[in-house]
Amino acid sequence: LTSTILAAVCSQARRLRSLLRRCWLGARLLLAALRLPEAACEAAATLGTERLDDSLQRTLGRAAEEEEDAPKSEELVLAIDVGATRTKLLLCAMTVGGRGPGRVRRLPPVPTARLWQNPALESEDKFDPEGAPARVRDYLLTCGVVSSQLGRLVFAVPGTVDLATEDRSDYTVVKNTPSMSPRFRGFDFKLAFREVCPRAKVSAVPDGLAAALGVACENRQLRSALVLILGTAPAVATLFRDPSGKGRFVEVAIWQSWVWFTKIRLDDPHGYCGGLRVTKEGLRVKPKDSHKIPHHQARIRFALDVLTWERLHGACAELPPHTQPSLSAEAAAK
Repeated sequence: LTSTILAAVCSQARRLRSLLRRCWLGARLLLAALRLPEAACEAAATLGTERLDDSLQRTLGRAAEEEEDAPKSEELVLAIDVGATRTKLLLCAMTVGGRGPGRVRRLPPVPTARLWQNPALESEDKFDPEGAPARVRDYLLTCGVVSSQLGRLVFAVPGTVDLATEDRSDYTVVKNTPSMSPRFRGFDFKLAFREVCPRAKVSAVPDGLAAALGVACENRQLRSALVLILGTAPAVATLFRDPSGKGRFVEVAIWQSWVWFTKIRLDDPHGYCGGLRVTKEGLRVKPKDSHKIPHHQARIRFALDVLTWERLHGACAELPPHTQPSLSAEAAAK
């Protein structure tokens, strides 16, 4: 009895889907008829029903075959995971208008120093992000990849990305990279790689968020998870999926362990001082209320920056003296 009911329900569902498709097709055909030239409309109106049906079936069938046989263009998508020790690269040839994830190729990893450092620099800090685009372009050529043909370029950054942009879908500026070099602060991937990747849409995302999104995509059954990134600089991220089961959203967050190493309580009334705006014109402190975030509401913990370091030393001009520990460098880093 149960199988009979299920079969009947499935049959009704198929009929309903077919009816909806026919209604949608009818509406589109009506719009097409309204756009026909007057002469073509008069000629079609004189056709008999059978001939009109036959002509319509042959035309639609031929159009469907041409669409199926038409070559699908490809968009090359390159993901670059900038690690403290190695930089990993994944190339995906996405078929535009096709089905499936496309062809995926994992390029050989390369030491981060080779791409992101310049040994000729006289300072102890050899990181040179401004010169990285040319080095990345040359390395891709050794792998048979032409950077100018890339349609999408995504960077996973070991730190945080500046979210204070007018376009909420355009995140390309590094906010902080505590495990690497302060020279990355304010580095704009889009501007830097414009010359070597002129066709590519460029974006950047914290590597912890990238890891959480990857776990969410590969394990769609997970409602929530804690993701541990065991790299040279370990990180922690979380993911939370729409509890309704409708797949409306996946929320991810990063939790920087640097917060736990500071001498400022997480429930401090002034919050954690991560409110720096980094631009080509330099650094400026955001309004005080932008970084007074109660710890129980904060989804993202910012990495230790100059403002917090100054507060630990009692030298932050933005906060009252009695809120600053005035620690020595040794005590602050202990």
